[in-house]
Amino acid sequence: MGRLFETFSLDELRLRTSEKWTHYAVDVLPLWVAEMDTPPLDAVVQTVDKHLRAGDTGYLNGTNERQYMESCRNFCGRHFSFAPNVEHARLAQDVITALTGVTHGFLNSHSDLTDNNAVKGVVVVSTPCYPPFVRRVSLGFEIIDAPLAEDYHFDLQTLESAFEKAQRLATENKTRALYILCNPHNPSGTVPTRVELEKLAKLSAKYDIAVLADEVHCSLIHPNVEFTPYLSVTGVNAGETDAVSFQSASKGFNLSGLKAAMAIPSASQGAVDAVANAPGELLASAGQIATLAHTAAFNKGDEFLAQLNSEIAENASLAGGIIAHKFPNAKVTQGGSTYFLWVDFSAYMDIARAKGYDSMTKFLIDEAKVAFTNGENFSLTGNEFRSFVRINLATSRQLITLALDRVGSVL
Repeated sequence: MGRLFETFSLDELRLRTSEKWTHYAVDVLPLWVAEMDTPPLDAVVQTVDKHLRAGDTGYLNGTNERQYMESCRNFCGRHFSFAPNVEHARLAQDVITALTGVTHGFLNSHSDLTDNNAVKGVVVVSTPCYPPFVRRVSLGFEIIDAPLAEDYHFDLQTLESAFEKAQRLATENKTRALYILCNPHNPSGTVPTRVELEKLAKLSAKYDIAVLADEVHCSLIHPNVEFTPYLSVTGVNAGETDAVSFQSASKGFNLSGLKAAMAIPSASQGAVDAVANAPGELLASAGQIATLAHTAAFNKGDEFLAQLNSEIAENASLAGGIIAHKFPNAKVTQGGSTYFLWVDFSAYMDIARAKGYDSMTKFLIDEAKVAFTNGENFSLTGNEFRSFVRINLATSRQLITLALDRVGSVL
């Protein structure tokens, strides 16, 4: 197997019609949205081709649904030595849809929906956080920020203060408080340790905060880095606290256009009920072809994934070296997972401001013709992280080098 990220030339990639390669003008190098410039897994191609040619494009049946859940369970068992119980899991179109549905499943059973003045639910997030956690999942609810520490691990004192406030507000309004955990973290790639997650679980139990764990990037773990599934943590695995894990093959196998995901509750009755009670219009099921594709990826993608993660780690090393050489005052975070670099260009913001920009991302799009994801998107207010960008490294070494050379030329 050749290098996955060297399969396609720039001209070939520009023939793609997905958002990554069509959103910006052709002279802009796109290293932004979470798509990978890899070929597909052969098993996925064969599975999709087989069922399309057979006209097998109808509604998803129960057997395929169960096989998808079991494929995810077995994948977790092989990679993390923990196979979650999927008996009460439910499918959804994608992780954000599932998170939104389960959030309503928790809150609808606790909130007084007839009181127009009451807070309908309380959601705690930790910035920098994935934008849809705020713009979709928590929409209409009270949001409390528990910012991560400078190294993008939990600040436990800050987290406990936020949990205490959230529980007080939830009690006053007869509703429920939730925490959205991003494990591993997007955008920094930080992987919480088991000890950290155990401390989170203890705070969750102390303040009766349900934890919703977005673990969609769990397959993108760099070599020699250990990932801990939240449902495997002491206390959580025994059903002592309410928790739900959200899983999909979409990120690890570049299947975001084939939508399928699942919500897997812990053994607690509250979590099981929340998943069961998630509104159907918010937790719409996955499609037939998408589910079959994701099942093939989970079952037959181990070799592909091992090479992918090795190449991503190499790309992170390459990018870090170029940045250190060309703009050494930028602060780079890559926590050992995902294909993202989280970079703070605070030291160079005067250059952007001198040209009339208050956002590093917008400056680099216009002046360097390179598109990264805007750091502002990961704040609650849109006023933080203006000097930050998230760089997508899931591409060729040539494109990474070319993009960072362009950035260096304007700083």
